[in-house]
Amino acid sequence: MKIPFSSDELIKAQAEVVRLNNLEESYIRPMCFYGSEGLGIRFDNLSIHTIIAAWEWPFLTWIQKLRKRALV
Repeated sequence: MKIPFSSDELIKAQAEVVRLNNLEESYIRPMCFYGSEGLGIRFDNLSIHTIIAAWEWPFLTWIQKLRKRALV
């Protein structure tokens, strides 16, 4: 699969997704996948899609909760 963006472009896009959504602690998942223009094992004529999913993920809060449970 030839991803139509450079690593630098993807890194900048991820930072922008975080900024535009006002995320302070988040999980980010960039994904690339083939389009659904056809079925079968040939993929040379399928388009390539790129998305960046991001959602709030308060990691430190989660770790603190785990630690409290471990102390009980």
